[in-house]
Amino acid sequence: MKKQILSAILIMAIVIGFISCKKEVVVSSPYQVGEYYHGGIIVYIDGTGQHGLISSNYTLNYSLPYSPCQYPTIENPKTNEGYGFGADNTLAIMSANQWITSSNYGASVALTNSLYSRNWFLPSKEELNIIYKNVSHTDIETDYIYQSSSLDSSLKVWVQDFKTGKQYSVNQWESEAIVSCSQF
Repeated sequence: MKKQILSAILIMAIVIGFISCKKEVVVSSPYQVGEYYHGGIIVYIDGTGQHGLISSNYTLNYSLPYSPCQYPTIENPKTNEGYGFGADNTLAIMSANQWITSSNYGASVALTNSLYSRNWFLPSKEELNIIYKNVSHTDIETDYIYQSSSLDSSLKVWVQDFKTGKQYSVNQWESEAIVSCSQF
């Protein structure tokens, strides 16, 4: 019995020693969050240190709808909420609304923010949250509710209140503020 207890203590000591010797890998990056880069501000850098998300440095518009129609007559595009989907979502929104001549809606404005020949787009729900978490590095106004490119349902779009951080969905035809982003 004493041997078993001593063996158990020895095994626990080895495991604890192994765990405490584990070293964290730190990737150096030539970029920094808050750095001005390609016409915007870096708000996220991935684990490789080589890629990330750039936000426009300012609010592009204070009051635009997600959709140019109050009651969309076509099938809404399939969108995703995660990181890395904002560009695809924006192109899907543009494609679904190609028959509309108006450019007065969120995806159109975000897409035409082509400063410095970057590919700008309306952020997905997760990308919008990343921008919110790093808004202090930008000149984006925090008194507004910003729209994402992610649909919550057939007639609702995800938005984020930059005053409180809360994300919720609103009708597509409701007007919200616009910020665009780009990846590097």
